[in-house]
Amino acid sequence: MRVLLMTDDRGLARRLRTTANGSGCTLCVTGTAAESAERMFRDAFDALLLTDAQFLRSAWRRRPLNWPQRIYLYGQPNGDDPVDGLTFCFSPDADPAAVLTRVCALGSGRVRQTDRETLISGFLQRIGVPVSLVGFACLCAGIRLLAGLKRSTDLGAVGDLYEVAAEELGMDAPGVEHAMRHAIDAAWTRADPNVLYETFGNTVQSERAAPSNAAFLFRAAEQIRATEKGV
Repeated sequence: MRVLLMTDDRGLARRLRTTANGSGCTLCVTGTAAESAERMFRDAFDALLLTDAQFLRSAWRRRPLNWPQRIYLYGQPNGDDPVDGLTFCFSPDADPAAVLTRVCALGSGRVRQTDRETLISGFLQRIGVPVSLVGFACLCAGIRLLAGLKRSTDLGAVGDLYEVAAEELGMDAPGVEHAMRHAIDAAWTRADPNVLYETFGNTVQSERAAPSNAAFLFRAAEQIRATEKGV
């Protein structure tokens, strides 16, 4: 598994090199966009790990054919605009070693996206949640957790869900809650109202705000379960 890391953070680069040496992953580090583009032109990589989304925004449309198929952002995107080509966005609060371990596991096939995760990702994109937001990953985790419960009451409170999702994503619970809120608000300001109405009904009336995190998560989980049952 060959990963190209583009970052100007030397401390982060050193820490990820140490992790890579113990995981069987080959990590190549570049410090600038120009250096990264030249390296990818010469060599083949399984994944690209960035700490700045601006490079991907500027280079995506003119990328060479041998660019890595998996592209990960470690840190908050620059602004809320969608980032084309992004596979996954890790929270800036996530542990660096855990990030690289996850990237290598995904690339090697040890961790695969399940059918349910595919449904959830598609659902969120359909209603307008930008993939580039940290909240996208948080919502995916929350919906997946709720959709897996036999009864909604199996999870005592949404606060418990924040804790579980935070542990999974390498974040803290308040960070997960805030990221979800931001992602939901982003969808409500940019999505097709007809698509939102089909899913959330009268919640999308112009005089109403976006639903609470809890209302959104439970409704989304219901939609995913119904889709799986073919309803």
